[in-house]
Parts: sequence; C-alpha cells; structure tokens
Amino acid sequence: SDGEENLLSYNAEAATEPRCALPASLLSMSAEYKLPAGNRSMAYLSQLAALDSLEAQLTDARASGARFFFADRLNDTRPLISASSLDYFGRWKASHYGIQRLFSPVSILHKRMGYSVSFTAYNDRIKEYSGTLTYRVLDSDNRELHRGTLECQSLASASSRELGTLNFAEYIDGYERERYLAYSYSDGIRTREATVFFVPKKHFKFKNPAIRATVSGSGKKFDVTLYSECFAGRVWLEFESTEALFGENGFDIIENAPRRITLETAEIISAERLERELKITTLYD
Repeated sequence: SDGEENLLSYNAEAATEPRCALPASLLSMSAEYKLPAGNRSMAYLSQLAALDSLEAQLTDARASGARFFFADRLNDTRPLISASSLDYFGRWKASHYGIQRLFSPVSILHKRMGYSVSFTAYNDRIKEYSGTLTYRVLDSDNRELHRGTLECQSLASASSRELGTLNFAEYIDGYERERYLAYSYSDGIRTREATVFFVPKKHFKFKNPAIRATVSGSGKKFDVTLYSECFAGRVWLEFESTEALFGENGFDIIENAPRRITLETAEIISAERLERELKITTLYD
C-alpha cells in the first residue's frame, strides 16, 4: 500500500516472486550500501546496485575479449526489483543512464585490486583514437591530493589497449573512508568521468553536499543547474508529479563548479513548478 514502509512485511513479500526474493535482494544490496529506510530509498539503492552489476559485467566481458555485450533486460514490465533498466512505466532507471555512459564510442574501464587500479581503453569508432586520461585522488571535500595522466596514442579502430596499472596506497592507505579516485577522459564527443572507491560505499564518510538547484527553460525543454558544496555520489534527480527524461542521471558531482543537466518533460510546464517539485537524492542521504 502507499503507506507501507516495512520492506520485509507480509505485503511486500507477497508481491515478490520467489526467484526475486526481497530478502535476498536486500542482502545483496547491503554488501555495498546501507539498508534502506523505506520504499523510496529502496527504489534508489536497488537501481544503484543494478548499475554496479552492469558495470562489473561489462568490465569482465571486455577484459575476456568479448566484442559485444548486452544488458540482460530492458524492461520486464513488472513492478519488482530486477535487472531491467526501465521501470514499470517505461521510465529510465539508473542502469539505463549508465548504459549511455558505458557504451560511448571510446570507453576507458578500470579494475581495482586492493590499492592498485588498472585502466584499459576500448575504441569502437571507425577511426583511430588518441587522448589523455587524467586521474586524481580527492577527499570528500573535493580537495585534490594527487594528480597524474596516462596517454593513449593512436589506438586503432575496434581495438583495445591497457594503459597501465597504478598503485595509490601512498594516498589511500589509512584514509579509505575519506578519499577516492576520480578519472576523466574525452571520447571525442564529450568528457567522461568515473570514480573508484576503496571501501564499500556504505563505509565511505560522505559529507552533506547541500546541493542547490535552479531550473530554467520553457515549454518542454529545461536545464537543471546544480551547485554542490562537496563531493556528491550518485546524484538522482526526479520530480514529484512530472514525468521527465534527463540527459544524465545517477551521476557523481566531483567538481565544485556548477553542473548543468538537460531534461525534457512529457507536458508543457513552467520552470517555477519544476523547481518546486525537484527532488535530489545522493549517497549522503
């Protein structure tokens, strides 16, 4: 029911098939995230868990030499926790936005082993790629503690190359709950960013990003500009009663500079109403 907050209640379990048992889903989720406080946080964290799984599967598939990779399901049209990337109403879940990021013309994926992180570049374009990967060790206040670069020169079409393995123990050991690794690169169209944690996210000491937001635009096309006071993990945007497709969602805010997200609503609406309805969730919450 609408007022149901007990995730392990009879009603919740009765609505869940045995093969998708809710307690099993919670157990899997709790390995990386804190237990949700209610249905809304459950929906948020289950999406992140599915996105994490998708990223891990893609990284393993790429490393094994697989040329192609497909998400398990787009939409199973059932209101259950699942691997589908579209929800019951056809709205994009976090993993669907993640697919956009992962299947870019050029992708650089990482693999973490203790304090060491390896980077591999994949070029799916029809021409060769040259670019620079910039990596940084930061703390939860976004203070930069270390910076470096890895070069990827003349990577042939439809090929991959390991860029190197780096050990960050000097900067992370003893500070795993306060520091993380961020890296960025250009795929020829836009700049891509990714983050690496050295503890499960439930143990990382996220600080309150105190995100402020403004909405501008008219008709059905708008921009949301976000201002974050510190690192914000897995930012999720949604409106109370308005359907919208965001240009990006489920992302990290690494820089303190304003972050602009485009969106298109299903109906003509005012920017003022969207700003009132906007809900922002992060891993701090």
